[in-house]
Amino acid sequence: MLKSKTCKEHRGAILEVLEYLVYNAKLVVLADAHLDDITIEFFMKMRPAGEKPYIIKNEYRSGGRQVYWYEGHNSSALVAELHVQLILGKKLMIVSDSKRFIKKLERALNGKTTIHNDDTPEPEEDRKLRVWTIHSENSGSDENIVFIREINTAIKDIDALLVTPSLGTGVDISTEHFDAIFGVFHAVSQSATECAQQLWRVRPNVPMYVWVAPRPPFGYAETNPQRIKEKILQKNEMTAFLIRIDKETGKRGAEKDWMLDTSCQIEAQRNWSINNLRADLRSLLEEMGNTIIPAGDGSDDGAARWIKAAGDVLSWEHCTKVASAKDIDRRTYDSRQNQDYLKPEEVLECEKFRIQDTYGMTVTPELVEKDDGGRLIKKIIALEGLLAQLGGIFTDDQEREFVSPPNVVADRDRAERARLAICTDWGNYSTSWLMRHRLGLRPVLMDLFAGIEVTGTEPVLQAIADFSKRNASHIKGILNLTIPLDESPMWILGQYLEQLGLSTESRRPVKDGKRVRYYSLNTEDVVFAQQVLQYRQKQREEREIKRQEEQERHAAYAATMQAQYGIEVDRPSSNLSSIPPANKDGSNNWGGMDGQQNLSNQWWDRVKYYARLAVERVEHGIDSVKELLSTLTSDQRWGVMLEFEEVSPEKFTQLLVDAPQWVEWMV
Repeated sequence: MLKSKTCKEHRGAILEVLEYLVYNAKLVVLADAHLDDITIEFFMKMRPAGEKPYIIKNEYRSGGRQVYWYEGHNSSALVAELHVQLILGKKLMIVSDSKRFIKKLERALNGKTTIHNDDTPEPEEDRKLRVWTIHSENSGSDENIVFIREINTAIKDIDALLVTPSLGTGVDISTEHFDAIFGVFHAVSQSATECAQQLWRVRPNVPMYVWVAPRPPFGYAETNPQRIKEKILQKNEMTAFLIRIDKETGKRGAEKDWMLDTSCQIEAQRNWSINNLRADLRSLLEEMGNTIIPAGDGSDDGAARWIKAAGDVLSWEHCTKVASAKDIDRRTYDSRQNQDYLKPEEVLECEKFRIQDTYGMTVTPELVEKDDGGRLIKKIIALEGLLAQLGGIFTDDQEREFVSPPNVVADRDRAERARLAICTDWGNYSTSWLMRHRLGLRPVLMDLFAGIEVTGTEPVLQAIADFSKRNASHIKGILNLTIPLDESPMWILGQYLEQLGLSTESRRPVKDGKRVRYYSLNTEDVVFAQQVLQYRQKQREEREIKRQEEQERHAAYAATMQAQYGIEVDRPSSNLSSIPPANKDGSNNWGGMDGQQNLSNQWWDRVKYYARLAVERVEHGIDSVKELLSTLTSDQRWGVMLEFEEVSPEKFTQLLVDAPQWVEWMV
């Protein structure tokens, strides 16, 4: 579990659960063939003092295979070999750490594109291929559940099996069906050990063809566990300081420091393997007793075009399908978020709702493409925080002055800490905001939004460039942006603008006999961003009005209960996120929520649902209503009865006649 690609926000909770399970276990069995000392030490720390766990370490290494090793700058040469073997009738299994690659390959093999050129039709042999794919989007389907359960029988009817890590641990293919295994690894998410585990899903001794990216596509990750830990704690502490919550409680979520240390050590080890995946995987395969056969470092232009064409078609098809998906409401969307598996059409419907709800616009294929899987709105939210009114000035213990982040930024951090209390790797939006604020981006943005043009020679842009180069390491750590020392101020500004969902356009008029390039914000980007920001502001205003109405409604409900029955009704416990709890010193740690449905709204929606059920149950007798109320909390029961009276006064009167003692049910 710890070696898997665990979501950072859940890692702390997983460590807590593991500690409880291992501490109370009599036996610990670990069957990882490549178990490392860090994991062993981790489990030993979880046992009671003075007791060591009984650990079974599986050191079996299955070697003796021929591994054809490709070292090109892309996987096109290996893809060309794969295509040739399929045409020759070979049965192949293809594994990869990239769902995108697997989907493109599936599309290409299904006869929709060509490996030769855009004018040559796909060979008839390709159209007859029987291809089966397993990835995160379909691994939970009924068909794939049955397929995986009976995999050694099911594979007999296919020519190519394409899988991602979604084909879980413990799935073994022992039937002699496949003639070769192809592995394509992009150094994105899997370490060498995890790549080897994918390759060894097929147990029979068949040749392997492997290509690994020469370097991670998104840059090298930190490999020093101490620096990983310091980075996490420093950002958490800075955010806690900026949003004015206790520095110590805001620093981390895990109570036990050794848990965070272990998590950082595991992450550092995985980062090192991913950073050096090509060398690390080759070394591991050799260590396991396999024969490495160099297959060259060339590429195949035809295969590259073939896969690229499949990717282009796949991307636009996805955009079109999302735009044409059926419309759903908020309730349906929320209910689906808790389901383990969604059908393909349900995924498209949820994506359409998310985009429409995010931007407040009609969903078109162009908007889906622009959204880029939700990346664009994150940039616009960062822009929103930078343009928002500052939160004010405050001083620390040393009388140094600091600028508070805008409420729209601080509220996101408070909400995340309230929602993910055990997490150690929060978003720290206030820290990112502070870095951009210190860079001086806000006044530059205000000028650019006002239509002012720049040339890159302005003192303010030069100051931003100088500050960026002096603090390049901090900018990389906080904004994840690499600043080369030899780049121009305009190039550096362009990188910051790209992180905010903006770009520039330029003109080059003649001035004093010379051509000077003037830059301004891209007009389309500005119009789009302003529309989204206005929509988000309107949403906040509507949420605030609704919150006030609910407060008034609850106050009226409490007054009614007091006047009619002499009962004091507390504020619904679910509203505690809107009223920050006090520290021992009386200060508030938390705040409301932004960008998510307010918990108060969720509480009342739930109460309304239960009230409808209560109305229906009156026909089946008082005991049926009482049974329903017994499953609810006290404040929910009172809310249900209030809603009951409003939506169905006649049946509420009937309830009072049949059960005059109903107040006793509320306790």
